[in-house]
Amino acid sequence: MLLAGGIAWLVAGLSILGAAAFAADRLLQLLPPLTIDADALRGAATAMAIGVLLVGLAHVSVLLAMRAGRRGADSAGVLLAACLTALLVAISAAAATSAVATPERAVAFIIGALAAGIGAVCLGIARAAIDEAADLAGIKVPTGSKRRLIDRPAVQEAIARAETMVAAARCYLLALASPGPTVSIADRARLRMAATFAVSASREAVDLMYTAAGGTSLYSRSPLQRHFRDIHAATQHMMVAQPTWELAAKALLGIESDTSSL
Repeated sequence: MLLAGGIAWLVAGLSILGAAAFAADRLLQLLPPLTIDADALRGAATAMAIGVLLVGLAHVSVLLAMRAGRRGADSAGVLLAACLTALLVAISAAAATSAVATPERAVAFIIGALAAGIGAVCLGIARAAIDEAADLAGIKVPTGSKRRLIDRPAVQEAIARAETMVAAARCYLLALASPGPTVSIADRARLRMAATFAVSASREAVDLMYTAAGGTSLYSRSPLQRHFRDIHAATQHMMVAQPTWELAAKALLGIESDTSSL
């Protein structure tokens, strides 16, 4: 298994090297508009490929040394792997930066992509919570009642509201998640607002489903308790937390503020 890991590193390195040599132009077409220099991109991919290959070769060499019973091979391997991994990260960062003609454009895209990614994950959590609550409501008959949960108007309303909030948040996020040739401060602010709204709407949808399911939500076997914890944890992420609204509003209103984190 360990040897397979080393081989995987080598295969990954060769794949990146092949992409640098033969698929850089195709990769440029798939990437968002970051004003990337094609030659620099090939150089960046080649540098990263060399780093990955070095890690793979070190991995395999240390394993062979350990199998041969050479003293200190395990400690040396850990040290070597740590050094090479740090080198790989440094090479990758430097190479990627050199390939982007406008680094500030890349930073803005990365920050926006991170926020949008968190919003997308939260929408997935909300979707799972709605499906779980709807399935449960179709079979659960609460104690002291003769009707299923799904027959209660309050539960029907909760599901409808949750569906609407998640759908609206998803449409808003998708509408702003594809950057154009230029991205203004206002565009970045709107994307952060869309991501934050997606998280907020998802949290409200999950809360509705958690409440609608009744006491069943409390049990560890219920996915709803996990969705409840996950969504509330996500709301605390700095990229989509409550202060994001203030930061985005200042950018839209032209109030002087630090927009580097947008």
